[in-house]
Amino acid sequence: MELDHYTAVGYDAAVTDLTSGSPLMGGTPSQAEAAAPLQVPLRNIMGRVAPRGLLDIQSEWLTRMITTTTPLVERMTLFLHDHFATAFRPGDSIDTPELAAQNDTFRRHALGNWKTLCHEMLEDVALSAWLDNNVNMKEHPNENLARELMELFTLGPGNYTERDVREAARALTGYRIGYSLAPTGPRNVLVFEAARHDDKLKRILGATGNFMPHNVIDIVLAQPAAPRFLSQKLIQTFVTPAPSSDFVDRVAHSLIVSGWVLAPALQTIFTSPEFKVASSFGALVKSPAEFIAGSLRALDRSEGGIVREAVRWMNDAGQALYDPPNVAGWAHNEGWLGAGHLLARYNAGNALADHHVNAFRLPGSIPVTAGTAEGWGEVFGITDLATPTSSALRSYLARSTTAAPDSVAAAMITLVVASPDFLVA
Repeated sequence: MELDHYTAVGYDAAVTDLTSGSPLMGGTPSQAEAAAPLQVPLRNIMGRVAPRGLLDIQSEWLTRMITTTTPLVERMTLFLHDHFATAFRPGDSIDTPELAAQNDTFRRHALGNWKTLCHEMLEDVALSAWLDNNVNMKEHPNENLARELMELFTLGPGNYTERDVREAARALTGYRIGYSLAPTGPRNVLVFEAARHDDKLKRILGATGNFMPHNVIDIVLAQPAAPRFLSQKLIQTFVTPAPSSDFVDRVAHSLIVSGWVLAPALQTIFTSPEFKVASSFGALVKSPAEFIAGSLRALDRSEGGIVREAVRWMNDAGQALYDPPNVAGWAHNEGWLGAGHLLARYNAGNALADHHVNAFRLPGSIPVTAGTAEGWGEVFGITDLATPTSSALRSYLARSTTAAPDSVAAAMITLVVASPDFLVA
């Protein structure tokens, strides 16, 4: 339906709707989106977490991915989760309430102002605990957040010195984790204590002053490398792993002109010649989250049982939401193509097919047959099947004229989801 609509109204209208953050086709938010922010119970009065586990918030987020009417918002939320990679460590104050709050922060700023987001992330409980900034005191400066802020979040290697890291760590001192009994509910919060902060002069990236924590964000984002660093990561996420310098410069210019607003930069990417050229089609390997959410979205499957099962498929394929392997996030492209991870995707396709045509077939679902190889490709958003894929699907259909429709549908779902066409974006 969405594909038909935007084919009729045109490409530019599709880009405008995607980057506006409004529901596609002028519709209404899905039920999952209407429940925003994520409904994760907060800590109780004794500081203990309510009985909601990692699988619960993973399932809630996957449901959003499947049912969202603002898909670019959800895709950018995933991008930001990978960018500011923070892992589930309940013993270190990185539990479901903290991770759900961080996820809501990403969603609120998914198409908004990058600089504002960076300032908010400085006081994000989960990220602070993950990178030890909650124990960063003037007597013993901890460099973890300062280093990753420059290397992974804003500038990239080669655009700062070890002295910059040490001095920024001093500026970031002063926070600890506290406990709030605010009207919104009891929760962990970051508290700034002046007595823990190094109030002496610091020199960071050529600037000298008695810098406070938020000054560090302003200093790093004032560097020429900052807009290019973010632009390159966005292009690598949506277009190609090896963008040209000119392409990066054009997207960086959009960020600069807009004052760090992400939506115009994304518009520049999606309307660029590089995005539309044939060599960019299939240049990226879908992450397990994109693969699993896309397959369930195509078949309109979002009931609770299959979603929770699909979270396990995603984990087996190498991407456990809220639990990236390290502060650098997940490996991309070829990093998703290990034998075990590929097998997990094939198994997921087979399990999804079985669910769709048997236990989870509900009224209003798409028909169990799409008729032709091309029709099945279109169900999964593939409008131009590769010749080998088309030949394989047609060959199966030709051999299965007497098979039961459910069996044919299950086989076609399995084959399309396992095809190279669906593996890449």
